[in-house]
Amino acid sequence: MTKESFKPEVSYFRCRYFVGGKCTPHYNLLKLRENDSPELVKEVMQNMYATPKEVATVILIIVYRIRNNLFHGEKWSYGLQGQLNNFKHANEALMKAIELNGNVAKS
Repeated sequence: MTKESFKPEVSYFRCRYFVGGKCTPHYNLLKLRENDSPELVKEVMQNMYATPKEVATVILIIVYRIRNNLFHGEKWSYGLQGQLNNFKHANEALMKAIELNGNVAKS
């Protein structure tokens, strides 16, 4: 795994959740809980120098929150409007994580 492994996903989620180093309204809608390491999420999304492991961890935390908010949140109340790109990037991240895990398992 390299820093580039999740580059498109990091770029997308960074633009969605942080602009000018500040959280966007979308960030609060993730509804990060304490065990979701919200400080780590902020640090990695604001820091271009995070380790590959930190990047992967944060991307998967965001994907997990998107998933939880889909099944247990308010997204159904507004017909999933504006969620297509979230789901596309979340699915890409999951596919990459599976591929990376497969490469690690074979090593």
